[in-house]
Amino acid sequence: MTVIDDSLCGRGINLTGTDGAIYTYCHFSSWSVSNGASVGAGQQIGLTGNTGNSTGPHLHFGIRTGSTRRCPQNFLLALYDGVTPPAASSLPTTGCSYATRSAEPVIPLG
Repeated sequence: MTVIDDSLCGRGINLTGTDGAIYTYCHFSSWSVSNGASVGAGQQIGLTGNTGNSTGPHLHFGIRTGSTRRCPQNFLLALYDGVTPPAASSLPTTGCSYATRSAEPVIPLG
């Protein structure tokens, strides 16, 4: 686990999974774990905040395999549904997008 503190992510954490994927959490108000710590499922790692490049309190979650960004939607839906999430390497690299509250178009993340 590596602590992040920069102008984009703000306070956050990179977790390296047993699969080698990097799971990134951003915009914490504070960390609940220390740099280099091992964490387990269900363990609190930080508190939701508004740090870094953020317009309001929320949690940003991302997945990377190597330098490839993966769309986490199917991963998160599986967790929500209580089923085993797909392997990070099988997640799509395109088609992930988010809608804004303004009249701006949907912006692809891939």
